[in-house]
Amino acid sequence: MSTLTSAPTVGAPGAVPVAVLDDADAPPALVSSATPWLKTSATPRLSKHIPLPGRAERKWPWMLAAMGAGAAVALSSRLNGTLAGNLGNPILGAAFNFGNGLMVLCLLALIFPQSRAGIRAIFDAVRGRVSSADVRPLRWYELCGGIGGSVMVVAQGTAVPVLGLGVFMVALVCGQMIGSLLIDRAGLGPAGKIPVTPVRLIGPALAIMGVMLSVSAVFTLPGVFWLIVLPIIGGITVSWQHAVNGRTKAAAATSGGGQLFYTMASATVSFLFGFIFLVLVNATIALFNGGLNANFGATRVWMYLGPLLGIIYVGTSAFCVGKLGVLQMVLLIVSGNMIGALVFDTLLGNPPLATTIAGAALTVVAASVPVIATTLKARRNTAS
Repeated sequence: MSTLTSAPTVGAPGAVPVAVLDDADAPPALVSSATPWLKTSATPRLSKHIPLPGRAERKWPWMLAAMGAGAAVALSSRLNGTLAGNLGNPILGAAFNFGNGLMVLCLLALIFPQSRAGIRAIFDAVRGRVSSADVRPLRWYELCGGIGGSVMVVAQGTAVPVLGLGVFMVALVCGQMIGSLLIDRAGLGPAGKIPVTPVRLIGPALAIMGVMLSVSAVFTLPGVFWLIVLPIIGGITVSWQHAVNGRTKAAAATSGGGQLFYTMASATVSFLFGFIFLVLVNATIALFNGGLNANFGATRVWMYLGPLLGIIYVGTSAFCVGKLGVLQMVLLIVSGNMIGALVFDTLLGNPPLATTIAGAALTVVAASVPVIATTLKARRNTAS
């Protein structure tokens, strides 16, 4: 679910969450073609998202919506972590997360024929049947992006109850930025290979500094090192999820249903394979352990609502990008991630330390650097 994130991450398609935006018209070097921050189309087009000077349309409602979408991702992570902690089983909690999200997306597919058409186009692309010369056939493993999201959701359930939401989100975004560089360098995303430039290294370097700052006060406590490593790994796997989801989204777009609906189609396929993977993992654990240890009596209905927030996030970001442009929306969503995480920690009786607040601020700066650099470069090229 992503996770930032994750993406979203619808529930990880997230993850990210994490923060994660899933827009078809992102700049090629935003942070990555794989990051949840807008890079999923095979043919990126930046110019139409650059706001025109003097535009009279009031943007503040869309700005609030974008920040709210980022905060929704943070709240989703808190709910997923609470569910897993109360169950006493993060892997089983992740399976419920994906199962709930899949049910909602299947219901939406039953209601909207455009979503069903997008799903059919994805599976047709696996068979080599594509209706656009700009979209290549899908490989079977590109349907399995949800597996990357499932790792992130397990990380949520394991680390959030101990580290708190603020530290977790900082580490998750750091992992996404590192993963995005690796995946772009390997050419796994829709844009193919993207070289690692000094400017693109600044963001991950600042994000790593943000993680170190966030955990500096608690790093010496037993087990904290591995709890920090886990969301970083989750961020890397979510980056891969967004890379392959970008491929499935491009295939779904050939159905012509509109951005919201082919985003829903891609998310449905991602949830499906992530859920299947988690069911198999839980079944294997139950087979070798003689059952699954879980305390369902300690859970409440509201703890199962994390995937719904992820779905709301995807829909909101799909509408906001056309109103705000890539630059504003990315920064507002990342800011919403961090502010939401810190606020939710405070409201739930776990006020963040000053080092966590500073680390979150540095993470917002880290996310800003590649976005601003890419936008300025595009404008220079347009001017010339």
